[in-house]
Amino acid sequence: MDRPDVRPAVVGYALAALQGLFAFVFPRRSIRLSTLGTRLAFDDTDDLEPRPWLVRATRITGLGTFVAGVVGVVVELRADADDPTPALADVLPGGDSGD
Repeated sequence: MDRPDVRPAVVGYALAALQGLFAFVFPRRSIRLSTLGTRLAFDDTDDLEPRPWLVRATRITGLGTFVAGVVGVVVELRADADDPTPALADVLPGGDSGD
């Protein structure tokens, strides 16, 4: 399985996994970063505190994103770049159904 080049999908899945891990470990910072653009339009936003349900939801979403990213990386690295799977070809637009 020699791969001199890294496929863009692998990089995308890896970035998603990193983002999910960050949201899982640091949910309050993740919320703060995701609302940065909105908070720039208002005064005195330093005192805002996210509600506990939002912190939990961010942590759970981060875990799901991390798992999906890791699975995506593993699938991409195990897939043959020159031979798309027949099941995937059937689902893609213009794919041959084999009928």
